[in-house]
Amino acid sequence: IGMLMELCEPVEVCSYLIATLEMTKNKKTKLEALILIKEFTRKYELSKNYTSRDIKFFTKLVVSSDNILKSESLDILHEIYKTKGELLWKLIGDIPESAKIAMAKKFNTLGAMGQNARRSRRANNPSLDLGRSSEGSQILGRRMRNVQTKTLNRSKPRIASPTNSMKSGSTLKFGKETTDTTQQNTKEIDTLEEALELLKAGEIAKRVEALMYLNEKTNSSFEEEEKELIRNSDKLLVTFAEVLNEIFESPPKDVPIRFAKYFMTVVSKICTNKVLISKVKKQSFLLFTEQLLTKLLYEGLERLGDSSEGEYLVKIFNSTMLRILEYYDPTKSFLILLDLFKKYKGAPPLQNNIRTSKLPGLIVKCILKMTNAIYTFIHILDASKILLSLHDYLLASGAKTGSDDIGIRMAKTVIYELVSAKGEAIWDDYKPIELSSRQDTQIKLWINLILKSTHPISASPPKYTKQNVRSKDPLQKTFERLQSRSTYQDAVKELYEHLLEHPDADLAEHFGSCRTSLRTRVMASLEECKEAAREDELQAKDREYSPQTEEEVAVSTSNAESSLSEYESRMAYLQQKFFDKKESGQKKADNLE
Repeated sequence: IGMLMELCEPVEVCSYLIATLEMTKNKKTKLEALILIKEFTRKYELSKNYTSRDIKFFTKLVVSSDNILKSESLDILHEIYKTKGELLWKLIGDIPESAKIAMAKKFNTLGAMGQNARRSRRANNPSLDLGRSSEGSQILGRRMRNVQTKTLNRSKPRIASPTNSMKSGSTLKFGKETTDTTQQNTKEIDTLEEALELLKAGEIAKRVEALMYLNEKTNSSFEEEEKELIRNSDKLLVTFAEVLNEIFESPPKDVPIRFAKYFMTVVSKICTNKVLISKVKKQSFLLFTEQLLTKLLYEGLERLGDSSEGEYLVKIFNSTMLRILEYYDPTKSFLILLDLFKKYKGAPPLQNNIRTSKLPGLIVKCILKMTNAIYTFIHILDASKILLSLHDYLLASGAKTGSDDIGIRMAKTVIYELVSAKGEAIWDDYKPIELSSRQDTQIKLWINLILKSTHPISASPPKYTKQNVRSKDPLQKTFERLQSRSTYQDAVKELYEHLLEHPDADLAEHFGSCRTSLRTRVMASLEECKEAAREDELQAKDREYSPQTEEEVAVSTSNAESSLSEYESRMAYLQQKFFDKKESGQKKADNLE
């Protein structure tokens, strides 16, 4: 589309999009085309360029059973109505009455349409003429209000509203309230705070309106709308947690499943905002995470609803949970999951229709999911807090190292990945445990065993005291600077110079804690430094050339070759150690010695 806009006029691009709409049967493609048409219509004021054929095509989509396509088509027709006015009705021609009412509501001309509709029905069907009696007028008025109520919110949301699929006059139980879905208040919601209050404590119709308001905020292209949501991120997640708890506190037969589906669709969309999730406070994130995990284990959740609503909720709970764990601070995510694991370890089999006995296993799955991706965020992870939390759990549970306890297995896995990622640097993160008053009996042993298997040349752990702090490796800062783009080149030069001065330097600890991609990049950069040094040396000899005896030339050449050969042998060793996967561990150890 961007390329087309450079080659063609906006009117032509819109004609191509309309042709796409007519040809395709894919709903997603139709929706994307409608969104672009709406944006171009507003941006380039194209509403006066649409032909009668185009307008009739948009009108057909208003009659569509898909509420999202219907909403976008209504938006486009509204833009055309602003230009053409009442002439639009003549261009449209005959359409179903429900579509007329939906369009009139969108154009804010429902009163006139209501009168036209009454006249039309009385002319076509004399039996509907109830005379001028007050009783007849009241009956007709009630019928019109019911029709208006059913179509009231169809033009607002881009997601299907659950009220559209409810039977007229049906009653829904939500908490302690019972509400008739045909009696809806049409008062607009003005603020985000008002929407959140209605979502927590309003009747079912009010809650639906609040969700529509939030959905419009999420879909808005205005930067201020997004900033308002981010500013209120804590309130949003706390409200979502409270509403989730209220929805599923009833027995399965009384759960408002259609509302739950609509609610989670809007919540999931809001949770795709990475900035919003990253700004949430730890306590608010804990409440929301706990509700998502517990509701995943609601008794018979996947069997709820007549149209697979329960299966949909299982999928959306899972995807939302994984997304917020990805977007949130990894250290806080680990700590929250560990806290929830401690809370529900040993819980009863069933509590408030939640299978709480299975909750620890579900939490462990989330922890392992994060552990598998630990190399992607190890540079911002505070491993000391995670080790301390595991230390507290192991002491409180009293589980022994050799037991098959799920908590022991989870702790071993997390520690193994941390040690594999950080190498000897893990002892810096272990320091708070050694300085604590409660003696560690397991974690130190595990770290030593893991280091022996992954870093065979590692030294024994230093003894930490409150007066004595272990001196840092001179290359530690260099490898920390390699992690940053801004300091990478300087750090590579430092490492190259260090290797020239110390050909026997042990880099296993540092390279072992690096990602594979970073190792490859560093090795390539060191090769470039070697080539650059060789070229500089040759150029310097050319500039400062002076006649030498054959013996002097031979000595200087042998010294240069000796220095380069030492460096090349060192580089060959590193290449062999970290990139030759076929070589056995014993052979690597022999080469290292």
